[in-house]
Amino acid sequence: MNKTKLFLIYSLIFSISLIFCSTNLFSQKLDKYDEDILKAMRDEIKISLNELKLESLKSPYYVEYELVISEPISLKSINGSFVEKAENKSIILNVGLRVGDYKFDNTNFFDVGLSFFGSSDDEERFKRRNLPIELNYDLLRRELWLATDAAYKQNSEIYSKKESSLKNRMRKDTLVDFLPIKINKIYNKSIFPNLDTLYFREVLNAATNVFKTYQEIHTNSGSLEFSRKTKYYVNSEGVEFIKSEYYTGLEIVAFCQSKDGMPISNFYSAYSKDPKNLPSKDSIVNATKLIAENIKLSTELTPIDDSYSGPIWFEGQAAAEMIAYNFAPNLVTQRALMTESGTQEIERNGAFQNKIGAKVLPEFLTLYDLPKENKVNDVDVVGTFEIDEDGLETEKLTLVKNGYLKTLIAGRVPTKKISGSNARKRGGSPIYSNLVLKSEEIMSNESNIISKPKSKSKNKSKVDKITESKISNNNILSDSELKDKMINLCKDRKLDFGIIIKKIHNQNIFSTTLYSAAMGGVDFIRGDGNFGIVEAYKIYPDGREELVRGLKGFGFSPSSFKDIIYVGEKSYTYNLLTPAIISNFITGGEQYLTASITTPSLFFEDGELRLIETDYKKPPIMKKPSLN
Repeated sequence: MNKTKLFLIYSLIFSISLIFCSTNLFSQKLDKYDEDILKAMRDEIKISLNELKLESLKSPYYVEYELVISEPISLKSINGSFVEKAENKSIILNVGLRVGDYKFDNTNFFDVGLSFFGSSDDEERFKRRNLPIELNYDLLRRELWLATDAAYKQNSEIYSKKESSLKNRMRKDTLVDFLPIKINKIYNKSIFPNLDTLYFREVLNAATNVFKTYQEIHTNSGSLEFSRKTKYYVNSEGVEFIKSEYYTGLEIVAFCQSKDGMPISNFYSAYSKDPKNLPSKDSIVNATKLIAENIKLSTELTPIDDSYSGPIWFEGQAAAEMIAYNFAPNLVTQRALMTESGTQEIERNGAFQNKIGAKVLPEFLTLYDLPKENKVNDVDVVGTFEIDEDGLETEKLTLVKNGYLKTLIAGRVPTKKISGSNARKRGGSPIYSNLVLKSEEIMSNESNIISKPKSKSKNKSKVDKITESKISNNNILSDSELKDKMINLCKDRKLDFGIIIKKIHNQNIFSTTLYSAAMGGVDFIRGDGNFGIVEAYKIYPDGREELVRGLKGFGFSPSSFKDIIYVGEKSYTYNLLTPAIISNFITGGEQYLTASITTPSLFFEDGELRLIETDYKKPPIMKKPSLN
């Protein structure tokens, strides 16, 4: 049976199922404002499908509207003094429109001028379109009309280019462009928690006040953002939802230059859904003191004089950031886009697109995505959600089982390996939520993270028993055992020391908060698999640890994770804002999304760290004035 017949049968079954599967989850009574927004969206969709058509061009078959009301509150402090409080409300509209049909439409085609940049300055915007704050039914209808008209004109042009480019070509990609889904109507608008601005003003002042006594630290910043969003969504298939999203992020950064000009920085971050669940004032101040002491010590060090190649142990935050930066982005499925000159290769984050069933981690490791978990390791996690932006209810997903890749995170655009959504679209495209990396031993010991596995059969083969023994005894080690392994491996390779990395730069904090505080004085570490190191230590044969500076991570790839030979006994839960996998320039969505990563320490048998060799700006000539 060919693919066309299969698709027709699938569509028929799907259409029948819609009659029975349409649900109304998390339903609640809506106020007039909510009803007016939904009604305006429904009415404009109906007219667009019936009347929107240009001569000789196809009509739209699918329209979706997303309206996001954002009401963030941000606070900022420098050197113990409060400098800013901002509350900026905005309303953003995104229009998605498809010309053609589910089998073949204007998407999955890359046009440099239109697909990437979207509307030009002199055209109506239909992605990230700013709407008036005082919104009503009539005003919203007008904005929807203008944006939908612009979307149709642009997407019709893309459709024509796509159709024309394939006329004289033998098409290899015969996948359909879009998949129908079950209809849900979900109204789950919630009341945002309160933010005690006076209290957090005190917290930020107390934290940044720590830096005043450190002559070495040139600039610093303490900031808090309480993000509050209400999202309204309606599409032409009948899917509707209203949902509330919020999180709180606190970031402390400090920057200086050593006498040789090398930029030195450090940071502390904490994220939670509810601001009341952030660490205490004393905890934040103590964490700030630790980063200040680390910076002071770093300025007194002589930079390391040679690159390093050998065993590397990533602990805590550094282990989680390694997964976030080098591994997790490849877990999102991507469709290779067609262009006028042929099909594009997936250049970034595409390492696992054809790896379903292949080994991507050691056999003693399993990776889950747990979007419905509110706590992991008794830590509030921020990647939690129940309904994705297609209106689908999400569930637990096993991404890697005993080292082998089982599936990828996917939306409604099918690929050769993944044919359906697993309900993880957030911020405009699919992305992970709460990742938990675990070994078999940890799975059975830490029942507060994941329920205990079912009891194993007593009729185990000899091979099974040997494998379990190997996993239990040889791969999961305490910190002291990891240090012993490091020392022994270094002796075998005739290395004077090994390296443990305890903190590396977070992409979001580095490129926003830190870059701003340092006034551009920090340098980006460029290149796939390269990363900036904040805290790294030599481990000597006698077990002594010594802080080092002047190194950067080099050449770590997704395949490097197969070379993990040991993990720690304990796991660490890390909340972060992670970059969208698919560019928000294309999706019109968000640049960074909330997520969490829970992982044990990761011990790589071999890795490379290189010297930072660049010309630095000269440090300030005069000493920093004393601050009382």
